[in-house]
Order: sequence, then C-alpha cells, then structure tokens
Amino acid sequence: LNKGRLTVNGSFITEAHVVARGFENRQVSASFLSEELDELNSGWQVVTGSCAGRPFKFGFHGHKDCLGVKMAMDFSSATFKVGNWTITVHGMPSCRGCLISGPHHRLDVSFAAHGGAPAIGPPHGLIGQSFATPGVARNGAVDVYPWEGEFTTRAQAEGAIEGAADMYQVASPYETTFAFSVFDAVKREESLASAHDAKSAVDASSIEWQHHRR
Repeated sequence: LNKGRLTVNGSFITEAHVVARGFENRQVSASFLSEELDELNSGWQVVTGSCAGRPFKFGFHGHKDCLGVKMAMDFSSATFKVGNWTITVHGMPSCRGCLISGPHHRLDVSFAAHGGAPAIGPPHGLIGQSFATPGVARNGAVDVYPWEGEFTTRAQAEGAIEGAADMYQVASPYETTFAFSVFDAVKREESLASAHDAKSAVDASSIEWQHHRR
C-alpha cells in the first residue's frame, strides 16, 4: 500500500456458508467459494450446496429455489433469501496490483432484514448483533495503519461485540453452535414483530466488521 511503502499482514473472507431451515423445517445449506472465481471475477460453479440432502451447484446467472430458500447469482454476486432476510455475497479481487501473497479473490458479505424480521427472533453473531440494537451504533476497536513499514492487523471489534471474536468460531462450515448461537432457540410470537414494523429495513455488512479486524 501507499505506493509500496507499507506492507500489511491481514486476512480476507474467502468463503461464505449459509445454513437455513426451509419448508417443514428441512435443512438447506449453500457455500460461495471465492476460489471458484476466475480472472474475470465470475465462474460456473461458484455456489455449491445441499437441498434436503440433494447436492447442487451453480454459477454465472444460475439460480436455485430450495424449500422456500431462494438463491441466485449474477456475474460475481449471489443472493440468498430466507423469509424476510437477504444475504448478499460479492466476490472481487483481493487487492488490485498490491497482493504479495494469499488468495486472489475475497468476499464481502452483507445482510438485510425486512418486515420486522429481527424482532421475530432476535439475531446474534458478529454481524447479527447490528440488528439486535437498531439505531444504536456499535463502535469497536479498529486498526490504524502507519504510512510505511510493515503492519499486522490485530483489532477484532473489541467493544462492539459481546465477548471475544474467538467465541464465535464454529467447528465446521454449516455448524450453528457457538457461545451466543440462537439458531435453535424457540421463535418469539409473530405479534412481537409488529412493535418494530416502523424499522422495516435494517442493513449490516461484513465490510464494517473487516474494518474492525484490520
């Protein structure tokens, strides 16, 4: 960075894994793998997954509707829609003209909630906490890059998240168990959502989380 004056040792998101419950509480899982993106930042089997135990894969302009979970990819981005939640995964080059080593592509992940979805089942997780306190900014630790030299990222959003970052690690891509998981929690009554209908759309992004980490 800075015309070669600064070398940063850090990390990127390279895989995004989605697990959801479809109709009849049956499991749907899908993965967006940056390693499947080509030099044009697209690919033919970027998204792979399982629909109630049956495998699938798709890429450029592909789509899949599995038990009510709607998935689609355009050129380099894919959307995963589950009820009133939308997850968007966008692939891009890791660092144009400045990558020394590491993956050539990275992912940015964003979440959007509509229709009072957060009130139905209060979310948690590194990004999910942004939806648990609408209107309240969560500002955590961020790395401050020097102008030159070598720098290793350290900040992990301390102060913006509950607990520490390693408490959110899971054992495998589709595992849902971690210290603050609410995936298996009993949903609140639908009526609780009406109190939050005015806040009908909320957004959060992994870009903000990555800035905390670097």
